[in-house]
Amino acid sequence: MKRLMIIFFTILSIIIITGCSDKNLYNAKIVTQNYEFNEEFLLNNKTFGAYLKDGYYIDDEKYPKERMIIINNESDFSNAFKTFEDIDFNEEMIVIRAFTTASNSEYELKNINFAEKKLTIEYCTKKTGINPPNASKPDTKWLVVKIDRLDIEYVDFIFLV
Repeated sequence: MKRLMIIFFTILSIIIITGCSDKNLYNAKIVTQNYEFNEEFLLNNKTFGAYLKDGYYIDDEKYPKERMIIINNESDFSNAFKTFEDIDFNEEMIVIRAFTTASNSEYELKNINFAEKKLTIEYCTKKTGINPPNASKPDTKWLVVKIDRLDIEYVDFIFLV
């Protein structure tokens, strides 16, 4: 009986360890450098509560608290970006979450689910081992993810605490 318990817990531990490991599903990666948005795109996609200039913040209810953007063709790409790393829209796409935050933290992907034309991306704050001050004025932050091309109509980003 004791031997069975040891085998059971060993197998359970292996399942937990491999099940919780970071997976690179759909070749997804957060793009943090080597891109620049077009100014018009930035202005048209601000989010509620973001800093504008001269001490003004967006407090107009017509601005959403967050935006989910799918870029899967050259036209949408050209409207959004001045520069970006190489991308082949026959094989890849970009999904973006725009949201207001005062944090300058970096993020990492934790899990991705794709079902019935809906893509769900779970992410969390990147653990660095140190906690330097990273606050700023609230602004629209852009979480840009390059991923394999999928037939999606909706993307949902879930922040894991």
